[in-house]
Amino acid sequence: LNNTIVAIELYLKSLGAVTIYTTNPGFPGVSIVTAKAEVKIHGLIAILESIPDDVRQFLEQAYAAKHTGRMLREDLDQYEGLFAASRYAFEKGNKPDKYPLSPLMDLCSFLQDFISEMKAFT
Repeated sequence: LNNTIVAIELYLKSLGAVTIYTTNPGFPGVSIVTAKAEVKIHGLIAILESIPDDVRQFLEQAYAAKHTGRMLREDLDQYEGLFAASRYAFEKGNKPDKYPLSPLMDLCSFLQDFISEMKAFT
């Protein structure tokens, strides 16, 4: 559960990440390219809302098209709190078993496919 929710979080954060170009001192004119997530939180809905509007709308439309009658925001919402519950499953009150596994895996697979097939936004 923890690995899957972390993967989902990172997939979502990657959609809102900014590209950083750092000059490579050993190679003039060549940059080291990295990315930086814009948000430093674990809340899935907050991360979703931090994604630029055009990308988020495209993501939500693609999800709705693939999952008739389901909305990405609602499916993500049912997993709010899973990061802490699965990471600290030994703590009293955490119940990671309340989170259904199959829809979680589907979310992760969808995001993997979406990102791997995504064209660059400009």
